[in-house]
Amino acid sequence: SHLALSDIDEEVLRLAVRSCTEFLEVMPEASINSVERLKLDWADETTWPQTKGDFEFVCASDVLYDESAAVHIARLLSHLLGEGSRDTTGSGENGEEFISRALIVDPANRENRDKFVEEAAKNGLEAEALPFPGDEDEFVLISVTSVQEYM
Repeated sequence: SHLALSDIDEEVLRLAVRSCTEFLEVMPEASINSVERLKLDWADETTWPQTKGDFEFVCASDVLYDESAAVHIARLLSHLLGEGSRDTTGSGENGEEFISRALIVDPANRENRDKFVEEAAKNGLEAEALPFPGDEDEFVLISVTSVQEYM
């Protein structure tokens, strides 16, 4: 019910929030009640949300553009997803349990996926590269969950 948009650039955030807000105005059946902007620097933990594990779902695209980004994104996702969340209160959609997850859309020609998978494992995450539905020649879908989910 809550959407958080993040970027390091204030103007990008302003435009993204405006776009989402306008979308929600014309899509009243959407289950999003609020849109928040998070000015976030992947490399600077002081800009990250204070509470660890607050996010059920994280979506990113084209973020593994260099080796340092792969390292920082793995650390950030470990923080955002925490140790994995299971809905024991039954408040998930239709009362079922959910698993915190991140999905990253990565251009197929990028060279930093292996580094990201390695760094994800160091940070308590399992990352799996999957064919991108409908366009596997252009993109790869990386599914990321907390290793603790399976324990």
